[in-house]
Amino acid sequence: QNDAQGAVKAIEQVSGIINQINDIANTIASSVEEQSATTNEMGRNVSEAARGTSEIGQNIAHMASAAQGAKGSATEVQGAAQGLTQMAADLQLLVGQFRYEDESQLSEVETDGANTDSADFADESETGSPDSLEVKPVNNQPTYDSGDEDVAQL
Repeated sequence: QNDAQGAVKAIEQVSGIINQINDIANTIASSVEEQSATTNEMGRNVSEAARGTSEIGQNIAHMASAAQGAKGSATEVQGAAQGLTQMAADLQLLVGQFRYEDESQLSEVETDGANTDSADFADESETGSPDSLEVKPVNNQPTYDSGDEDVAQL
């Protein structure tokens, strides 16, 4: 009987140890499950961050493209403005070669803006119709053909 009681105690001790191991295994399994859920959540967050970073990169590329287009447009506008400036200077030279004359007064047209008040130009009501006006070259300088082609080429 002593041997049987010793065997029962040994079995009870082994059973207690197996229960402790079972509790530890359950705790480990629970921890692994929580770790797995946390790892999955981190993976989702990293994927979302990568997607956001990709969108930011695309937006930056679009902005760079738009800036390049704006630069090209600004260059075109600058070129057009320079062309208009040259046209205005050429036109100013051409207009400066002529004078304004009507039946009652004679006045040279000054293109620098210094002599452009209303006294320099006769009103139609005072001199009659615009047909009485005449434009003549100043100082016998050569005149230019006033056809549309020459004006367009300025």
